[in-house]
Amino acid sequence: MECDTPLAMVRAARASEAIEYPESDDMGESALQWFITKLLCGLVIRHLAARGVIAYVAGNQFFYWIEGDPKTSRAPDLYVVLGFPQDVPDVSTWHTWEGHHPAFALEVASSKWQKDYDELPADYAAMGCKELILFDPGATERSRRRVRWQVF
Repeated sequence: MECDTPLAMVRAARASEAIEYPESDDMGESALQWFITKLLCGLVIRHLAARGVIAYVAGNQFFYWIEGDPKTSRAPDLYVVLGFPQDVPDVSTWHTWEGHHPAFALEVASSKWQKDYDELPADYAAMGCKELILFDPGATERSRRRVRWQVF
């Protein structure tokens, strides 16, 4: 079988190296999203450190979960990857096929909140995220579909 030959393995490795996984989509976030995640990032780092949990906490970096498909990605507003210390060198992107899954992710609903509600849970489940929280600051008591906090 050709896939098992050394030449085929080298070609496959070169093909996967040629795929570019972008670090940015040039989409901004609202000031409210930025303030919420900035506040929570420090709190989560301190909370995990106080419990002796080795984890990397950051946000707005892409997770890719289908090798060879750079269009299938999410950049959580806040995420936790267990087993990486907070002081590791800057990570530009994460690839789940290398074993890097978010144990936790927080998304702040955007102005396109319907898309967030419809797409985020399935995408985070597909990437192997153990827990997703969707925080919707626009939800009110009168909201029929919007909920302030949802845990998936």
